[in-house]
Amino acid sequence: MASFASTALVLSVVAAPLQARDTAPLPQGVVDWTNRGEFDVYHPIPDQDGVFARGVSGGSVFAEIDPAREFCKGTAEERRAIHDRYKYAPANEYWYYGTATQAVMFVRNTRVSILPGWETRECSKAIWVSLEIERAYVANGFVHSYIFDEIDTVPGLGSSPIGEDAGAYSGSFMRIASLMARRELPRDQTRGWSSAQIAGITAMCSGRSGLVWSSTCYAAEGPVRSMLLSSGAGDDQREIFSNRIIEIIPRTRLPGVLFEVDRDWRKVEEERP
Repeated sequence: MASFASTALVLSVVAAPLQARDTAPLPQGVVDWTNRGEFDVYHPIPDQDGVFARGVSGGSVFAEIDPAREFCKGTAEERRAIHDRYKYAPANEYWYYGTATQAVMFVRNTRVSILPGWETRECSKAIWVSLEIERAYVANGFVHSYIFDEIDTVPGLGSSPIGEDAGAYSGSFMRIASLMARRELPRDQTRGWSSAQIAGITAMCSGRSGLVWSSTCYAAEGPVRSMLLSSGAGDDQREIFSNRIIEIIPRTRLPGVLFEVDRDWRKVEEERP
């Protein structure tokens, strides 16, 4: 049976030791392009108390691509160099900032572009990076969430009970809602549950084995108790869904600027117009 903890993705990212921080770090690889204008009335949102987490999901960039495949115009050596550089890189890396009532998550997606036209595309352009910003808030017992992509489109508002998450499929569905969710954990943690350490947090895990397998782990202690820390699902051939927290600070100050929904966050690779 495939094991979530044994994937190349987990091997490629080592959890950093927990350190005391006055304020959680800003997400990596993004820059603030906001220009409010000379006459804008602006009152900054103060820093918030909450939890910071960094995680990975979706397997590795080359999980589904044969390294021998011609995915760009270039030599076999050039393609091999790209594969070797990104073969363990996570397909999705995210930075989560959550309070009791609201959350924001920056998701950096990395893909190998295999769309038609690869034969005319230089290998320097074979890797495609995009940024998504997910936001959520709690109201009337539900987590309401939405996503901004790089062209500021919002595909719609999703709502789910605060005690409900996407379980083994949280790396692909209900991503921010699953991190905000706090389901009720059983008092008897011995029946069908095992213990694990995830990013320095004691977790209780359950799942099923066989040709089709799944696994979920929840924080068993502290202010993040019942927070979903890792999940995975697959079959006897491969892992299809994956999600794992690799760094977490249960109590910290979250930069208030991240909760200003009108801020124009972009990838650092972009050039200002």
